[in-house]
Amino acid sequence: MFGRLFLLFTLGPLIELALLIYVSDLFGWKTTLGVVISTGLFGAWLVRREGWRAWNRFHGDLNAGRMPADSLVDGLMVFTGGVLLITPGVLSDLIGISLVFPPTRALLRRYARTRIQFRATGFGTGASTSQAASGPHDQIIDVRVVERANPEG
Repeated sequence: MFGRLFLLFTLGPLIELALLIYVSDLFGWKTTLGVVISTGLFGAWLVRREGWRAWNRFHGDLNAGRMPADSLVDGLMVFTGGVLLITPGVLSDLIGISLVFPPTRALLRRYARTRIQFRATGFGTGASTSQAASGPHDQIIDVRVVERANPEG
């Protein structure tokens, strides 16, 4: 876990810096700065709109008595996308927009759901066969208990 975090916080900024320098060489520093600022403004508008939609869906699910799982995941994705859009950079802006934009967010939500279900079943975690078999595929045994009125007879 430490290694992944180390890579994320060292390689991530280095890749962002390299991309900013590359884009700046291609289009000039003024255009690059304009793109970074405009994606930040567009991202803030989109996060506000999609954040309210996720919030309203969350409350609608609660009021209807449904579990607001998709609404919570959408809210988390919109929040994460907003943080990435505020962060200056090309790669973070692309990832942030994909987390906030509804069609790509739906694809990412579906992918995350399959990954979570895959891990929850025990596959891909090194769990033993008996541990992987527990879950929705268990055998159901129907039992009926009969009590006698007179236990001695």
